[in-house]
Amino acid sequence: MQNPVTDLAHYLGIGELTFGLEPRQRRALLIISVLPALLLLATLTQLGYEIEGSPFEFDSFSNNGLRVYRLSGVIQAPSAAAGLAVMMIAGIGRISRSEGSLCFVGTIVFAGLAILSGIYGLMIYVLIDTSEFQNVRDWYAPIALNFASLAGLVAAGYAFLAFRGLAPRAAE
Repeated sequence: MQNPVTDLAHYLGIGELTFGLEPRQRRALLIISVLPALLLLATLTQLGYEIEGSPFEFDSFSNNGLRVYRLSGVIQAPSAAAGLAVMMIAGIGRISRSEGSLCFVGTIVFAGLAILSGIYGLMIYVLIDTSEFQNVRDWYAPIALNFASLAGLVAAGYAFLAFRGLAPRAAE
């Protein structure tokens, strides 16, 4: 049995995925992936603070905790947009097949996260009668829907890089 990612690549007609990177390529992908990682970290931080208690009840949070919560909310949109811009700029140059393969995996991960969190947020608003609850925030649907849109942007950037790296070249 093969790897599911490799099976998906063959199904999509991409061909063989290669994952061997040179140190220069690793550094480039690490730099490209910093902003998407920051997006994930900020979303998880915000979700953790909301699960711990309502961030708007100033008694339950210390002053620093409230600042971290607000910072995590403010970082999310710029990190996704800047991450997409960095990926588009990085895609202007030549992308190797191994870099494209790893970006293909990143595309699958972020697209999957976007789909799952979007479905979760949609199901909360559609299937659950929110009038029974004090606040729909108890189900964290706004965070899930916000993350779905931002993860979709990051997935689009990774898809662009994967396309650039995995597209057949004239010499092939």
